[in-house]
Amino acid sequence: MVPEEKYLKNTGIPGDNSFGVLVRLDDILIGKPKMLFLMIGINDLAQGILIEILLCNINRICKKTKQISPKTTLIIESILPTNENFKKLNGHCKAQDLLPKINSELKILAERQQVKYLNLHTHFVDSQGLLKEEFSWNGVHLTLAGYQQWVKVIKEDGYLKKNNHEKAI
Repeated sequence: MVPEEKYLKNTGIPGDNSFGVLVRLDDILIGKPKMLFLMIGINDLAQGILIEILLCNINRICKKTKQISPKTTLIIESILPTNENFKKLNGHCKAQDLLPKINSELKILAERQQVKYLNLHTHFVDSQGLLKEEFSWNGVHLTLAGYQQWVKVIKEDGYLKKNNHEKAI
């Protein structure tokens, strides 16, 4: 465990969407976090929320973060791939074909808002374009191996420090 990991807080809620993040954002930002990693969207899509509304909400999250906690580094993360082969959460998996376009839009949004963008999608996708099976237990949510991959990517991109005994892979 790196020293920073004891200060990490996952505020994700299963089934939550971008509207829920907006509701809870003040409670998160009042603590003036050093960094805020934002991964949101797959539940919005599964719930039938339009892409334009999702992007608008993420834009609102960016503006609110800058307003309330201007020293917080906001990192918008790409939406992870899904995997329909698990035969679970079909509403989430039906959005799979939309993810490249949405992730491209998220990158543009991040540039316009002058926040960071982290492409996790490419680190989780298999040769068929699906979420790697070893990273999920239901085709959407991550296993321990999936979370370990996520931390590895965040470290490789320099957002978390590596332990002295860790080597770059």
